[in-house]
Amino acid sequence: VPTDLSFQNLLPAFIGLFAIPMVLTNLIMGTRVPEQHIATSIDVTPLALFRGAVAGTLGGLFAAFFPVVTGGVGGFLAGHATAQRDDRSFIVSQGASKFVYYVGGFLLFFLPGLHLTRGGLAAMAHTLFTPDTPQLYFTAVAAMAICGAASFGLLIVLSRLAIKVVARIDYRVISWITLGILIGLVAITTGLGGLIVLVPAVAIGLIPTLFGSRRMNCLGVLLIPITLNMAGVGSDIARLLGLLP
Repeated sequence: VPTDLSFQNLLPAFIGLFAIPMVLTNLIMGTRVPEQHIATSIDVTPLALFRGAVAGTLGGLFAAFFPVVTGGVGGFLAGHATAQRDDRSFIVSQGASKFVYYVGGFLLFFLPGLHLTRGGLAAMAHTLFTPDTPQLYFTAVAAMAICGAASFGLLIVLSRLAIKVVARIDYRVISWITLGILIGLVAITTGLGGLIVLVPAVAIGLIPTLFGSRRMNCLGVLLIPITLNMAGVGSDIARLLGLLP
């Protein structure tokens, strides 16, 4: 049970459990991206939209408030709540989860009397100043609204560009490049120790893909130590398992 849930300690485990297994699966199965086109309508029912929005909002809120948990974990939880029901609900849940985590988490830093620092953007802003008036909160909300409108316009343009790039580059080439970047990132940031952790993490992460179990169970590597540490017994359990002297 790790008592130090730092970035360097969690990075190899998370990349091994969740990132590399998906890349390896794409390489082994020879996944090919289907022909892309610009849709002129939205094929989604009100029920699927509602289910995806609720699941995404709950996952995003969990990530925004729970210590150490990131937006990726929130989206992962939302995905498991919707993926087996409807692909459309799954897509909606991912957008809702990311919106609640990144926008809501950042605005929690500006909320008077709370100043909860969640996410990298809030952490960087915290080094410069600490908001102390409601006016700054309203300013942040207005800035988020303007940025959201601008990003929606950019999305339309950039998505068309992405369609052209995906159609010209072999998906397996992208997967090999991604695999190299992931392994290199672990090696540079955590060294040999991180690579040693990465290997069994990849093996465990492949179990849900190969045997059809739920990938969400792998989150135990994060949630169980957090729960034990919050209960004040993390160090005792670690010593019992021989992980600490």
